[in-house]
Amino acid sequence: MTKKKPRASKKKKPRASKKKKPRTRKKSPARITPLPGTPVAVLTKIIIKPDGSVDKPEKLISFRKGPLVWLIHNKHLAADHTVTVDPNSFMPSKPLVEMTPLTTTVKPRQWDVLIGNIKPDAYVQTGYTYGIHAMNLANFQTVTIDPDLDVVDPKP
Repeated sequence: MTKKKPRASKKKKPRASKKKKPRTRKKSPARITPLPGTPVAVLTKIIIKPDGSVDKPEKLISFRKGPLVWLIHNKHLAADHTVTVDPNSFMPSKPLVEMTPLTTTVKPRQWDVLIGNIKPDAYVQTGYTYGIHAMNLANFQTVTIDPDLDVVDPKP
């Protein structure tokens, strides 16, 4: 067997010290950050429970000339329900284009939709309250709930 010779370590040659140039930071162009969006929630659900009660739906948030959608789900097992949104019940003013009540009759275990539109001159940044009436057509009991509507500026 032959013995391997240990490697001779290479010595590094000393280098002349170079002065490092101070780093100049290049100015980056101003970053364009997107504006936070205006929250919009044009659809809300009205759920009629099997016992006939109705919870307050989520707040609607729309803009001038914007749509409003109420999705109605009748989970009652036997009775039809008539659901009405009256444009005249909105306070402090009437933001809907429609003048007659929006109404629909929903059969048991079925869905239906009511659609409204905001006026072009509705007050912006205003909170509205209004009434939704759900009437059980079997015993004529009416449940009234008072959800909220906000009209916002789509270009903050």
